[in-house]
Amino acid sequence: MACVAYVAANTVDYILTICGLMNNIHMGEANPIARSYIDVLGPEKGLLLFKLIMVSIVILGVFIIDRILKEKKIKLRSEYILYAGAVITILGSSLWLSIPYI
Repeated sequence: MACVAYVAANTVDYILTICGLMNNIHMGEANPIARSYIDVLGPEKGLLLFKLIMVSIVILGVFIIDRILKEKKIKLRSEYILYAGAVITILGSSLWLSIPYI
């Protein structure tokens, strides 16, 4: 469920970012790494590739952390990382909603 929440949050972020980039000439992508993908591949493909890579890395990292915690018998739920990431992603992407479109 945490993976679904994280992927859904990043999908919303992608959609809001693309809409924001296409409809507002005064704003650009704030993340310099994402911006480099956008510069090379264009907004839709560049941001999509960046998101796919980053979401995959984060989810893989959480699975690795979960495995380590289980081996060490530490009772900590690693999926909380994904839930927190989903909330932060939604909060960050909601900034696009506050920008007036010209």
